[in-house]
Amino acid sequence: MSVATAPPGTRNPPPGRGLPARYRAPLLVTLGFLAALALVVLLGVGPRTVADLDPDNPGPNGAQAVARVLEDQGVEVTVARDAEALEATEVAADTTVVVTSTDQLGQTTTTRLLAHARGA
Repeated sequence: MSVATAPPGTRNPPPGRGLPARYRAPLLVTLGFLAALALVVLLGVGPRTVADLDPDNPGPNGAQAVARVLEDQGVEVTVARDAEALEATEVAADTTVVVTSTDQLGQTTTTRLLAHARGA
């Protein structure tokens, strides 16, 4: 009976520990790709909407360009996405209020918002 032994000075890893060498490189490349993809998805996508005249909509029906030009001119642009957010926003004499999608507002909400923005 013959027994195979490793040459002196070499170590054999204990069986069942770690990944075989042939799987390490592809696994690391795959994990790196997935990490990069996750980073692009999380950081590369800002708030976007397709609603007409929305300041976050960069499309031809959006108002993102207008909002950026106003901000470049020193105008503070505050986006209120619902009636409660608009009512929580201070409206002064030098404030311009723009309401889009008015067809989705009920009569009582319209009356409330008009009263809130009356001094603008």
